[in-house]
Amino acid sequence: MLIEKNNFIFIVLIVINLIINSSLIFGQRVVDKNKGNHNNTKKGYLDGNLVETVYLNFGEIADWLNEQNGPNGAWPKGSGHMYVDGIAIIVQAETKDPAGHIIHPLETNYYEFTRHDLATGVTYGWYALPGYDNPFTSLIARSDDDNTWPLHWPDRPSEWDGVWNGFFGKGVFNADLETFFVFDDNEDRQYIKNNNFYPDENDPERGGLGMQVRTRGFQWQHVLAEDAIFWFYEITNMSTTDYEKTLFAQYVDWGIGGPGNDNSGDYDEIYDMSYAWSYESVGQPGNWSPVGLAGYAFLESPGIQDDRIDNDKDGLTDEKRDNEPNVLISDVNLDPFMLNPFQDTSRFRGFYNHSWRPHWDADENANWDGYLDANENGEWDEGEPLRDDVGTDGIGPYDEEYNGPDADGTEANGRPDQGEPDFGTKDKDESDQL
Repeated sequence: MLIEKNNFIFIVLIVINLIINSSLIFGQRVVDKNKGNHNNTKKGYLDGNLVETVYLNFGEIADWLNEQNGPNGAWPKGSGHMYVDGIAIIVQAETKDPAGHIIHPLETNYYEFTRHDLATGVTYGWYALPGYDNPFTSLIARSDDDNTWPLHWPDRPSEWDGVWNGFFGKGVFNADLETFFVFDDNEDRQYIKNNNFYPDENDPERGGLGMQVRTRGFQWQHVLAEDAIFWFYEITNMSTTDYEKTLFAQYVDWGIGGPGNDNSGDYDEIYDMSYAWSYESVGQPGNWSPVGLAGYAFLESPGIQDDRIDNDKDGLTDEKRDNEPNVLISDVNLDPFMLNPFQDTSRFRGFYNHSWRPHWDADENANWDGYLDANENGEWDEGEPLRDDVGTDGIGPYDEEYNGPDADGTEANGRPDQGEPDFGTKDKDESDQL
């Protein structure tokens, strides 16, 4: 996406991962059944490129109420020029209560307009899980400060102790700055009190919808990304309730030009972007100018993997990111993700810039690249490039935290595994996105 710096535009981008079932473990993931609590609330600051903002570990981005002079979606960094008052994460679902009434529980947390416990004043909504930061600091975990990390990550095996819990792999610092935290809706008791709705039949203590959100923010200093923050949300249904209809949204309270400025907005369906601007030509406080634009764009959305429709028009139908490889497909006419090979291969080539080629069935877009068998002896030998076949920890011999092949045998096994580059959860195009 082109960012016109001479027009003083900064773009805030979000990435959405699909809602997954809690029984799945992706790339050395451990299912964390701990619950969120308002006592775990912490505040952090992202300042890894030209955009800076305060954020909270229950998903709120910017905090005008408590940080009126702080960096609330500020650009450029250090200027004090504000563009965002606050952003809230919203998940809603349709279900039935025990009496058979259709209800639509909604989960969020924001500094205003939220439901709360009348006795305690605690908001009914998102709060952070314990264990994802150093309990002896007031900061959220960030990749550039190991003092903010816990001794053990609750969602990882012990081999990850003392190293960064990176999205791209164990101890991998792909972004110039990455933050990581996890929150859920456990403290929402309204639907238990009003509807006798318990989301998890095996855990009567869990409230809300039973949703858990693993959240990451990324910043890169590269000139093409220095004006953006990338947010990634992985939403997991921890409950035993199946939700046929779910909704993900964000409430964006723009503050273009700071407090007091009148704002307006629009959206662009081609770029999947909403954006806003100020009617005033100067910003407050300080009468600074010019005042730029701010926007939110969806880079990835949830997908539908069973409607027999190519929703994202990439030539593949019903691709998904949680499947495991079973067979090598050597004939395009046997590819289960192509309904019309003649038509779909052309669309595939236009979308991915390479032609269809033999691949493992779960690597639908055929971009996972296995190790190079240079001596053609049918197995990997030391010194031969691993390419993408680095194993579930996501790292190979040339990465800093590498200390040997994966204990689960996934390194150089000749097939893609969750946690490896260009496959499954690490390849957003392996989802039939809406």
